[in-house]
Order: sequence, then structure tokens, then C-alpha cells
Amino acid sequence: MASYWWAYLPGHWGTMRPEYVSPRDGLKRVVQHVLGHLSIYRLQKRPLLIFTTRRSGSTLLLHMLYTQPHTDYVNEPLNLWLLHPHYTLLPHPPLGKFVTLSDEDAARLRMYFSRVLGGQWRVRNQWAFWRPYYSLVVHRLVVKLLNANALLEWFVREFNVDVTYLIRHPVPVAASIIRQQWEGIAEAYLQNQQFCDVHLGSELCAFARRVWHTGSPIQRFVLEWALENIIPLRLRDSLALDVVTYEELVTKPREVAQWLSERYDFPDPERMYQRILTPSPTTATQSSHLIRQEGPATLVQRSLAQIPRSELALAQEVLDAFGIDIYRADEPWPLPAYSIFSSE
Repeated sequence: MASYWWAYLPGHWGTMRPEYVSPRDGLKRVVQHVLGHLSIYRLQKRPLLIFTTRRSGSTLLLHMLYTQPHTDYVNEPLNLWLLHPHYTLLPHPPLGKFVTLSDEDAARLRMYFSRVLGGQWRVRNQWAFWRPYYSLVVHRLVVKLLNANALLEWFVREFNVDVTYLIRHPVPVAASIIRQQWEGIAEAYLQNQQFCDVHLGSELCAFARRVWHTGSPIQRFVLEWALENIIPLRLRDSLALDVVTYEELVTKPREVAQWLSERYDFPDPERMYQRILTPSPTTATQSSHLIRQEGPATLVQRSLAQIPRSELALAQEVLDAFGIDIYRADEPWPLPAYSIFSSE
């Protein structure tokens, strides 16, 4: 239990401002961290890393995989905007986005994940031992990463892991972020000269900066989506990367559960399927009602209904500039070629 529980106490907030953290919050995190050490790690299978972006259904996928026997999760171990027991040991990139690594940052990240994936350190893992699906003995870790899409190839090279990439249509993602009134993070990419030189080029980088400073809110957050997804999508073929779409996850839950079970050797697809049917805590009440009353396909189809066509045209301009074809801005469904069942 030596993984720095004291880092949740006052004076070790990481990026959290102390005035936003009550003593009760700090104590709660300490208790959760301590309880997270009750399970016994006997890791036998390769960890599964989920790379994704915010508002893409990642909580649902993580909890679905957590239903499997002898499985524990690691929830956003690189999220520096939450209280973090290892904050002082990690690199602190702009806006919390890990885009490129110096040699020193790579060494620190390698050390950190070697201990997390090896089970020596516990980070936001299961702790509520009285809830369903809790495993006392753990054989496998499932890790959700929201802030390191640009480092996907680095993780594959450095660690013996399985990797899947979860993606959702950019316009509903952008609209959801706007509703949440969250700040944008595109500047973490656009101010990184190495990223711009290697992955964008001068012309595309200039276009992206112009959109970020003068575009409409929808267009700006679709740009953010493109910056976050461009590297994983380009690596799809060379890494034989599994790309799971949110749309397929919620409209073909039984088939996706079966595919995940076979692809990653999980024993109980029925438990995954039942968990998919339960909306995650981050799903809006209105969306949950639509899922129950009219089915998930209706939710997907309605996701673009309230977006003006002029805004969809601006979003498509961004997708065209980045050469991204998995989605069209005015169509709710991904390109069939990206289906996990397309090769069957």
C-alpha cells in the first residue's frame, strides 16, 4: 500500500486548485485509494488499453469490460485534472494532453506505466467491494486513456499490451462538449511544433489555427476531435488497430460483446451485453430515456437533427482538410469499412 495515499491530502492537489477540493473530497479519495488495495493482483493476461476521447462512450465500454471475472480497471491514469497520487512523478504537458515526449518525459512515463500495468501501483481502480462484478483476485487490467491518443504507437512499442480505439461521430461529441461548457484543448496540439511539423504540415496547421481562432463553436470542437483522432486513424492499418465505433457499440450490443469476448479472450459476453444496456453515469437523462423508449438507433440518428446544415458543412470542411473519412458530418453512421464485422 506504498503508492502514495498521502498525495490526496492537502498540499498535493496536482492541477486541482485547493479551494475546489473540500476536506471531505480529499478524505474520500484517500479511502477509495486504500480500499483499492484490497484486491489481490495475480496478473496473468496482457492489459487491454482503451484509447479514446472525451464524450465518446468510454465509461460504458470500461464498465462493460469490468464485468468480466478477475478483471480490474484503471480509470484515466493520465488525467491530471483529478486528484492524482503520482502527480509529482509524471510529466505535466500543456492542458494535460500528452502529445509528444522528450527523452526525460518518456523515461518518467515508462517508469510510471511499468508499475501501473505490472500491478505495483493502483490508480483509480475498483474499490467498492460490495458492488456487483468486484473481483477479489485480479488476472487482467483494463486501462482507459483519454489524454494520450498521440502516443498510441509509443505505448504499443514500449509495453506488451492489447489496444483498442473507441471513436464517436465528431458532431455529437462537439455538441456534447459545448453543452458541458468545457474548455477546448486544441491548442495543446497546435502549439506543439513537433506535432504540427510531423503530422500536419504548414498548410494544414495554418488552416487549423484559423479555424480554432475564427470558427464557430461546432467547427472548433470538430477540429479538436480531428486533432485527437488523426494519429490513431492513420495507424489503423499499420498497427492492425481495432477501431470500435460508439454507434456500433450502442446499436449492436450483443454482437459487440461477443466480438470483444472472442477478440480479447473475455469469458462472459452475456455479462458485457447486460452492462451495455445500462446507461453510464455520464449519459444524460434525456438520452437514457430515448434509449429505453425508442432504442439506441434513434439516439444515434437524432444526434445531428438539431445541428444547422450550415454548421454541418463547416464540420465537413474540417474532416475533408484532415482527410478523415470514417464519418461524414451530415451522416450519423460511420463508414461501413470501419465496422469491426467488415472482415467477417
